[in-house]
Amino acid sequence: MRAGQELTTAAQGEAYMGFVLRAYPDLIWTQAGPPMFSDDTPTAAIPWHGAGTFSGIMDPPGIKGTGRPFAFNGVEVFTFRGDVACGVTVYYDLQNLMRQVLPKRSIKSS
Repeated sequence: MRAGQELTTAAQGEAYMGFVLRAYPDLIWTQAGPPMFSDDTPTAAIPWHGAGTFSGIMDPPGIKGTGRPFAFNGVEVFTFRGDVACGVTVYYDLQNLMRQVLPKRSIKSS
């Protein structure tokens, strides 16, 4: 799995969720505000808040959990074909999440 990867099948979506929940087994998402709809396009956006602990393993690349807690916010934008959601784009600050869960690296000067 990599940031920005496009998932085009249900199996890929399930594999991605497995990747996430293996790394963050206690991850909980809550809706952080009301859904937003567009009258001009078949689109809806839902803001959310996520929180948990990096207590599993992020594999790939094989990073063991640090036990560090995290909290982050994002929004999912759904597109529809009729009454059926046919796409979703997820926006969140991955760098902020990684800063919270990974150990700080020391930079040695030469």
